[in-house]
Amino acid sequence: DDEELPLAEEQLPTARRLQGMGFQEQHVRKALAANLDTEQTTDGLLKWLCLHLPEEALPKQFAAKGKTLDVVSNRAKGNSDQAEAATAHPIATALRSYGFR
Repeated sequence: DDEELPLAEEQLPTARRLQGMGFQEQHVRKALAANLDTEQTTDGLLKWLCLHLPEEALPKQFAAKGKTLDVVSNRAKGNSDQAEAATAHPIATALRSYGFR
């Protein structure tokens, strides 16, 4: 089980930072275990937690609580390369798998 595995020394600062933001230890451990093949940055793990945890498990400042999110596109400004890169981003891909466009 992910919650029982000891954290590696290099994971401790990131784990403490995420717990300081209000994430529960077992959720932080799950995020670390799910992202073993990637660079385990606070930002990357934060994105994983926000995408994979149920809304009620998110700390208050990260829970949408029924709010909508505005998506801004750079295409109208002539930044098509940036817009294409944004849509290829793993988080954009994950959001599309949940029905977002």
